[in-house]
Amino acid sequence: MSTSDLQIVIFQLGGEEYAFPVSCVQEIQGYDQLSPPRALPQAPPFLEGMINLRSTILPVIDLQRRFGGERIQPGRSTRYIIVELGHERLAVLVDAVREVIRIPVATLQAPPPRFRALVQERYISAIGRLPGSPERLVVMLDAQQLLDPAELQQLAKLG
Repeated sequence: MSTSDLQIVIFQLGGEEYAFPVSCVQEIQGYDQLSPPRALPQAPPFLEGMINLRSTILPVIDLQRRFGGERIQPGRSTRYIIVELGHERLAVLVDAVREVIRIPVATLQAPPPRFRALVQERYISAIGRLPGSPERLVVMLDAQQLLDPAELQQLAKLG
């Protein structure tokens, strides 16, 4: 891998493609229909609950709900992307993981200013054109911004 390349995990969420840098992804796990996340009382709508992953309790964030959409309807391709947020680990619920690829850093751009006024830009680190298909764009997310410091503090109290 060239130093001018970035390895990313591309995933689907509500028909759109997003990505996390591999550097923040610890692992990818399948969604177990027989053991869905355990709900927590008075949790924010995007906090789907908690799962037990190899004797470690992890909070589950429904990324689609976090972004203001409808709850993900789990299916055969639904996955958890386990990410590190400082000292916390978090299971991010997504519709599907598509691929892990390397992209040239030069294909990444900051979101245009007019775009920033319309979306919660804190979640977006860049927008990239994928190799082999200039029309195929992916929104790079900053996993560190999925929860604000107060939300992280609340999660720490749960675990």
